[in-house]
Amino acid sequence: MRKLIINLSILCISVTLFSFCIFSSNELTGLWNFNIKGVPEGYSNGTIEFIEKDGALTGTMVTDNGNFAMENLKTSSDTITYDLTVSSHILQATLIKVKDSLSGTISTPQGDLIISGKRK
Repeated sequence: MRKLIINLSILCISVTLFSFCIFSSNELTGLWNFNIKGVPEGYSNGTIEFIEKDGALTGTMVTDNGNFAMENLKTSSDTITYDLTVSSHILQATLIKVKDSLSGTISTPQGDLIISGKRK
């Protein structure tokens, strides 16, 4: 009996700890405002819209200069990775989600850009 109680306690603690480490894609769904430093006007701010459809997460970045689909969108733990096609260049991006904010980088041929965002 003692061994059963110890095993159940360990299981409960493990489940609790892992629930804080892994977020579901539906925690991302909705609109997020973002800012990017060091880019031309019209690309520096806008919104990111995450939509969950048929169990798959999709995203779009909307700026004054157009809409950009977040291709190859993947979530793992608290990290979001995706590709953007801007002016025929494929840019790789990584975002880290902490509560209701996002921060990360977008890799370009000229160097990394800093992106930050908050839930709208």
